[in-house]
Amino acid sequence: MDSYRLDVGIENVNEVYDGPGGILWEMLMGEEIHVGGTAETDILALEAGINRIAIPAEEAVKKAREMGLEIEFHKTCCSKSY
Repeated sequence: MDSYRLDVGIENVNEVYDGPGGILWEMLMGEEIHVGGTAETDILALEAGINRIAIPAEEAVKKAREMGLEIEFHKTCCSKSY
């Protein structure tokens, strides 16, 4: 089996967990098992401060509007490289 090393250091990991990604992780794991579906997860992500969701649930779009967030939809795939 071939192995390779990712060019990721502890500073990269800390950057994720010190921001909205870490807040979302704590919200999900704080419940021991997150039993909500995708809509509930999207809403938790918004509340944690995550501002990009590839395919948001309708409930999350509604919540974003209630939060006064500007919503943009793009026709390109989130995996498209530029």
